Amino acid sequence: SLRNYILDLANKEKIAINPDALEWLLDNVSNDRMQVRNELEKLATYASGRDSKISKPITNVTLECAIACSGDSSIPTLDKLTDSVVLGEIKKIDKLLRLVAEDGLPPISVLRTISKRFIQLHFVVGSLREGGSRENLISSLRPPIFYKNRHSFTSQTRIWTVKAISQALELLTEAEIHCKTTGIPSREICERTLMRIGTAAQRRARNH
Repeated sequence: SLRNYILDLANKEKIAINPDALEWLLDNVSNDRMQVRNELEKLATYASGRDSKISKPITNVTLECAIACSGDSSIPTLDKLTDSVVLGEIKKIDKLLRLVAEDGLPPISVLRTISKRFIQLHFVVGSLREGGSRENLISSLRPPIFYKNRHSFTSQTRIWTVKAISQALELLTEAEIHCKTTGIPSREICERTLMRIGTAAQRRARNH
């Protein structure tokens, strides 16, 4: 339903959206139709060249264009936080988590975003055991991995096993449940869980 709504609006605005950009929009806009309309109107302005960020109109909205036009300033920081957790960059986690909180992103949204990353890793790492091509598997992911994050994601597929990924997903699911049921501050639960997963990732990276 949301996909059709976005495509209908894009058609009315006379803009074409590349498949990877459409998948990104589906994963990053809410189901609120007014917000979706506002995002598409901004995108149409950007794509038509009426926005000062680009010098000339573009025919197809690319993934990079969709991200650049997004009004969600927390997305780049959240991507960096996700990478830091999955790669075991412990020193960065607390600072990035604080920045994401300042952007107003709820801890549960952080947990769900990182869970999505591990689900993607589970697919790629699991398929590699069956003889798939790492590059082809990563390219097949939907929503796609942004090209600037490809190198980092590839590194992540090398240090995590299917069993370890499953354990991380269990921790993230438990953390979300605890955020909803225990009365403990959600940020504290989120931080503790991310540090636990990050520490495990750091050990794995060192042994890789």
